[in-house]
Amino acid sequence: PGFLLWQTTVTWQRLIKKALDSYDVSHPQFVIMAVTLWLEEHHQDPTQVAIARLSKLDKMTVSKSLKTLSLQGYI
Repeated sequence: PGFLLWQTTVTWQRLIKKALDSYDVSHPQFVIMAVTLWLEEHHQDPTQVAIARLSKLDKMTVSKSLKTLSLQGYI
């Protein structure tokens, strides 16, 4: 079962990467945008701490990704 789960995960990650490549966005960056939207829709401030907590991404990844997304004009 573990090997099948690993194969499924690798396939899923490959498909996600293919879908996001044309936007020049990584999967963690996409998750950050989705979490930011969710927080805003639920009238919560999308702070770096809130995004890291909800997404389970580390604070450094969130910080660097937010900077990149800002430069790209996505947020």
